[in-house]
Amino acid sequence: MLSMLRLALSACAALCALLPAPGRTAPGAEAGSDVEAVDLAALRASPSLRVGQRVLLRVQRGPAASAAHPALETGFDPAVWQRFPCWSSAQRPWRADHFADPAPYLFARRGSTAALLLESGGLHRAFELVGTVRAVRLGEPWIAVESARPLPESIGAGAVLHASRGFELLAAGQRRLALAELERALAAPLPEQPKAELERLIAGLEQDLRLRPETGPPAPRPGLGGEVWRLQLVSPRLPRSAAEAAGPGRR
Repeated sequence: MLSMLRLALSACAALCALLPAPGRTAPGAEAGSDVEAVDLAALRASPSLRVGQRVLLRVQRGPAASAAHPALETGFDPAVWQRFPCWSSAQRPWRADHFADPAPYLFARRGSTAALLLESGGLHRAFELVGTVRAVRLGEPWIAVESARPLPESIGAGAVLHASRGFELLAAGQRRLALAELERALAAPLPEQPKAELERLIAGLEQDLRLRPETGPPAPRPGLGGEVWRLQLVSPRLPRSAAEAAGPGRR
């Protein structure tokens, strides 16, 4: 009897070792062995190379999108599919040019678990998505999302607002005010890479202020509201010249 109990416990332990840790997806369970991890920016640069392929993407959910698109030509009927523009994990939505340039054509079936998760996650929430590149239209990949998994760390709205203000102040030459806004952005929980980028920028600003202190009282704050919140997404892509990368009014 005792030997049978030990055998059962051993079998249970072996089975538990094969299960994924909480919050993780078992290898090959949802994604499958035919799925390839791809950076969304790289996919957008050469979408035709991935047509018909299943891909694993790490994204940040972008602004809400209207259903107005040439859906019938690509099989994405708006009555069936819900559209979710997304930024790549490398994009920084506190930059005006990045904010205005999410990947516009990611779709999930209405009522599916993926659509419900993406909708409830809201703006800026980070997700790991599995989907199939169905077509290329307007120079963009059209992706059918099969599954979505929320990631524990996202760039929150507060961080985007303060970082956006910080960059506007920096462009206006107000280094001390910019530093204060960037430090407020850094106070929010952030994924490792954008956090490290802000830390490097803040360290550089601090060193610059030590070498070239600002004299006199700080100039009045410009009327800032975080310019990314004022953008109207008229087209899915914006030109990416060096002048436009600085944002409106900074040429």
